[in-house]
Amino acid sequence: MIVLNASPLIYLTRIQKLDYIFQLYGVIYISKKVYEEVIIRGKKLQKGEVSKIELFIEENKIQVKKVEVEESLYPRNLHQGEMETIQLARNLQSKILIDDRPAYNLCKLLNLDVIRTVGILIELFMHKKYDKLKLKNNIIKLTNEGFWITSDILGKIEEFLNDF
Repeated sequence: MIVLNASPLIYLTRIQKLDYIFQLYGVIYISKKVYEEVIIRGKKLQKGEVSKIELFIEENKIQVKKVEVEESLYPRNLHQGEMETIQLARNLQSKILIDDRPAYNLCKLLNLDVIRTVGILIELFMHKKYDKLKLKNNIIKLTNEGFWITSDILGKIEEFLNDF
């Protein structure tokens, strides 16, 4: 199992990689707030990924969980969806996929098993779900969909692939 925040859920759906996540982790959990951000808001904005995510929810591949969060325990710079995602991962003692820097850093401080979207694509590569070329193409697809990756991170990915 793995808990996803809104951005990774959206972008991994857009580049059609959620099936690989299911293969590695089984069920994906999202908080009620993430559901609202992705599905409810996504419908209003007519986002293309909504129907695919809804199908995964109907198939129980993605499960939505209500989470109680004591907001005073979290830094003020986190949004409700991030707080719920972190709390859900803590409750389930699960790996968490979250990209927001403050949220990611908090996960590290809490000793959660945390990974980012680019990291999960590399993890899929390491599990031989696809080759180097497909990893590069997936990174390009992410950026084409609007996912922001620093040139520093892109350089590290290139180094990693050259050394591999």
